[in-house]
Amino acid sequence: MSLQTSKTELKSLKTSPELLPVVDTLFISFKDHLEMQFGLSPNFYTGSFVEEIDKYVQKPHADVLVLFEDETPVGCVAYHPFQAGKAEIKRLYVLPSTQGKGYGRYLMDTVIQAIRSEQIYDAVWLDTDDRLGLNNFYRKLKFQPILPYHPDANEGNEMLYFELKL
Repeated sequence: MSLQTSKTELKSLKTSPELLPVVDTLFISFKDHLEMQFGLSPNFYTGSFVEEIDKYVQKPHADVLVLFEDETPVGCVAYHPFQAGKAEIKRLYVLPSTQGKGYGRYLMDTVIQAIRSEQIYDAVWLDTDDRLGLNNFYRKLKFQPILPYHPDANEGNEMLYFELKL
């Protein structure tokens, strides 16, 4: 079933705060996937993600988008202001059982549209771990490498940006 033929729906955590437990579950699944598939156990993954989620949705010009397939949550992506004119994308995740359907691309296209619609950003930044194999995915979306913008960037992380053209 492709994105075009399946029944998908995108919801915003900012406008649907009742989705907080759904997003928490997706973030935990993301953490578990990183640990099992890639042996990664980042230090910020400890228990519930409610505090991390709150830092996204409590800020103006930030949100978490949740993708549903036939009423089942299958993926999410968050964004928040990072510094003047720059938004950062965080936690792009699609359940492994639904990968390959175009959901990751759809979430990225949608989050970039959402960021652009805020009309305060001129670029989008993200960081990715080389071991996840997503660098080519992001490059196909026209993300370009930049110097590390996090002072505590992990070894193996690549920082990327996408210039918004308003």
